[in-house]
Amino acid sequence: MSEHDFRLGDELRGERATLGKSLLDVHRDLRIKASYISAIEDMDLSVFPNPSFVPGYVRAYARYLQLDPDMVYRRFCRESGFARPKDLALQPKAGAAAPAEAGSFQTRFPLAEVGSGIPSIPFSAIGSVLVLLVLVAGLGYGGWTVLQNIQRVQFAPVDDLPLALSEVEPLEAPEVADANEVVLTELAKPVASTALAELYRQQEVEVPILQPRDGPIAALDPDRLTPLAARRAEVVVVGPPVAAGPDGDAAAADPAVVLAAVESSIAGAPAAGPAVAGAADLPLVVVAERAAWVRVYLDSGTIIFEKILEKGETYTPPAGVGAPKIWAGNAGSVYVRVGDKLHGPLGSGTRAVRDVVLSSQAIAERFAEVAVVPEVISQAIGAGQPALAAPIEIQ
Repeated sequence: MSEHDFRLGDELRGERATLGKSLLDVHRDLRIKASYISAIEDMDLSVFPNPSFVPGYVRAYARYLQLDPDMVYRRFCRESGFARPKDLALQPKAGAAAPAEAGSFQTRFPLAEVGSGIPSIPFSAIGSVLVLLVLVAGLGYGGWTVLQNIQRVQFAPVDDLPLALSEVEPLEAPEVADANEVVLTELAKPVASTALAELYRQQEVEVPILQPRDGPIAALDPDRLTPLAARRAEVVVVGPPVAAGPDGDAAAADPAVVLAAVESSIAGAPAAGPAVAGAADLPLVVVAERAAWVRVYLDSGTIIFEKILEKGETYTPPAGVGAPKIWAGNAGSVYVRVGDKLHGPLGSGTRAVRDVVLSSQAIAERFAEVAVVPEVISQAIGAGQPALAAPIEIQ
């Protein structure tokens, strides 16, 4: 049986049935729509949206069925009347020039058409260029106008001239006696201007009115608001009896005599307050030759003072706390002044010492007096630097 006894579509269906493949199976394997596969078997070219895809689909389907792709494609073109794209390209177009015969002479280059010397420009392009030029010119003119209006300065006429200008006499041109000599006698005359003289005349400065502002302070009476006045009120006059008045009342005595008795009583009365410290309890001052950390505390552990004393800085323990102890770092730079004598240092080098009792007797017994006072300490003590007043901190 010849291959021409059957149509190509029937053979393709038979091969597909032999392989046991349906249209959906072919679609899944080749990624070609089932409608295109059915159109190839039915020789229906109207299903394909683009004829250029037909050769590829036919050859791919033939390879899938294990047939010769070229032979199947030739039979498909012959039976369906499909013209290959290269054959369509070789067909002459309507209105095209016929190919020249072999051996004929052509005066023009076949690849380029000779046109006119003036290029043809469409009118739409010319219109677009003109509109663009008009727009640029309008923007430039608008910017120039705005710039001119911003920089313009207008002078408004003034009805009344300023006083300084209205009083000035007009100047006349100098007399010319000769072409080479100019007489400047008129210009040498001073211009008399009363307004200018009045303007630059020195003004008299008014004397300021001073009002005393120490009224509340000046109103204080020291005889009534001082500690001495309170002492006078509490003192009981002990002395010779004062002569009584005619009515037997001692309050009628001479005030001068009473005042003298009060002052003599105050001068002879002992000072009130705590007992005077003994000679052994001299004032203590802790002074640092170089920066050193210092902590002053009581036996109970209460910290009175803690600070890094800078170079030449001093500290005086507060009164009424007994004999506190000191803990000092960099003890080789910490000294204690007892009265007018300097003792120390509290330690050697940069070591720390603790539990040193800050009392004049303990310091004098434990540390020797310094024979040569360091310059930093002598300057700090000589300058009368005040001791640090630190409140007691309870921790």
